[in-house]
Amino acid sequence: MNSKILSVIILAGLVGYLAEVAHGRQEMTFYPDGNITVNDVGRKRLIIKGESRELLNGKGYIKINLSELSDICVNQDAGKLKANYVLRGSVFREARLDAAGRFGLVRLGIFCCAVHAVPIGLLVRDEKHNEPHKDEWVKVYGHLQKMAGQTAKVNNSDPYAAVKEEYIIVPDKIVEIRIPSDPYIYLYNCQQREPYYY
Repeated sequence: MNSKILSVIILAGLVGYLAEVAHGRQEMTFYPDGNITVNDVGRKRLIIKGESRELLNGKGYIKINLSELSDICVNQDAGKLKANYVLRGSVFREARLDAAGRFGLVRLGIFCCAVHAVPIGLLVRDEKHNEPHKDEWVKVYGHLQKMAGQTAKVNNSDPYAAVKEEYIIVPDKIVEIRIPSDPYIYLYNCQQREPYYY
């Protein structure tokens, strides 16, 4: 193997490991004799400031990010599948989706650094056709609906990659927003229950 390629692989692994250390999931101890020990201290639950729900026209919506909602779709949690959610993302459009009256809502998910970012998304029913516009950032209030004929076996069931097509978001309202100062979903902060990382 080429030494430059090996160096890049080692460096990428080190960066990922240091991200784990920085986020408190692993700790290193250096000893005078040069030995190093690594201890897995477990994942600490992120404390999320603010309310975990929003009200719109008297209806409550759970704040959640695309990765967490995709995970709910993959796990088929019946109670959570029926809830109302509010999530944020960038609008993805293409002719095939426009013809079907849909658009993709997408964000990039990161485990350690932007170089390894993966798109995470869900489809949104587009009643108004071509609104919102491609690359706009929006907040979508709505609920999930299972798509007939789509199964997780046909689509990628990994909650951390690709746009899922087994479920679609049926919007109650779509609001254009400014691009967040940090638009990424840091996947190590994602939660399995409320309050979600959002």
